[in-house]
Amino acid sequence: MVTGTGGLGLETARPSVARMYDFWLGGKDNFAADRLAAGQIEDLYPAAASAARANRAFHQRAATWMARQGIGQFLD
Repeated sequence: MVTGTGGLGLETARPSVARMYDFWLGGKDNFAADRLAAGQIEDLYPAAASAARANRAFHQRAATWMARQGIGQFLD
């Protein structure tokens, strides 16, 4: 089922890895299907949410270090 959110045509009934990651990080840009799938993954891998947060923390540390080295542009 394709549903529109603000005319964007988002597939809210199908989980998205990016939105699951957002959910694990405590974000607001996820839907019920994303939360359900994230929960199913956590049933198999209970550390999924903490791994996502650790990954984000590493990215932040790495970007901070690179900025201090004079790098001013980043591609994510």
